[in-house]
Amino acid sequence: MARLLFTNPLHHPAAMAIAGAVLVTSVRVFMVSWWLALPLALLAGFTIAHQRRESTPPSLSRRSLQLAQAARHLAYESSQRLSRAEDLGRLSAVQLCCQRVMELPSRLNALQTDPAATERSLLSADNLEKRLRHEQRQLLHDRGTALGRQRQRLVQQLERNLRLAQQGVAAGRLWAMAMAELLEGVAGDLQTLQVNLRQPVLPAGLEGMAFNADPRKDPLTEDLVAQLDELDRMLDRRHQA
Repeated sequence: MARLLFTNPLHHPAAMAIAGAVLVTSVRVFMVSWWLALPLALLAGFTIAHQRRESTPPSLSRRSLQLAQAARHLAYESSQRLSRAEDLGRLSAVQLCCQRVMELPSRLNALQTDPAATERSLLSADNLEKRLRHEQRQLLHDRGTALGRQRQRLVQQLERNLRLAQQGVAAGRLWAMAMAELLEGVAGDLQTLQVNLRQPVLPAGLEGMAFNADPRKDPLTEDLVAQLDELDRMLDRRHQA
């Protein structure tokens, strides 16, 4: 009950809508008195808000499991597509990325649901503002490149999270929202990688790719690895909070 009462329904539009519907229906349809209808509406609002908040970590876990399964299939498909000796470095780069995606479910599940740690999260307004300034400076040097496009998406995400933090949204919810956005970015990059692997002619690799397995240097994987690097930073900060 205490956890229910400490959930703010104002942060959940669906909870407010349902509470309003309960209030109107109780008074207008069932002719319930205001003094009874109002507590019922409040209870409905707090209950829905609590359920929405509690559903976030499992949703992240489910999404990470879906991505892990997709990465497993992609790792197998890449081994069939990149079977020549000169593709060895590129195959290693792709499979390194797939392995990192497959590790996401266990890393997310290892996080403990600790309200105190959540409040100590580094996703505070001050920290977000510092990170935003840093990324904006870096973006000036990276414009027009694949890294620049990734950094632009990160800047937009940080701007949105900063606005939410300034509006008083809880740090734990900000972290979950940022993680959800990054997981969707990984999903999009996995899909792009699969489409590219199925093309008759692959994007050109770098000289020496037969021996260099760095996924950050391969046009096939550089966007995906940038998303995974940001995910790593998010998970590391949560562990250290």
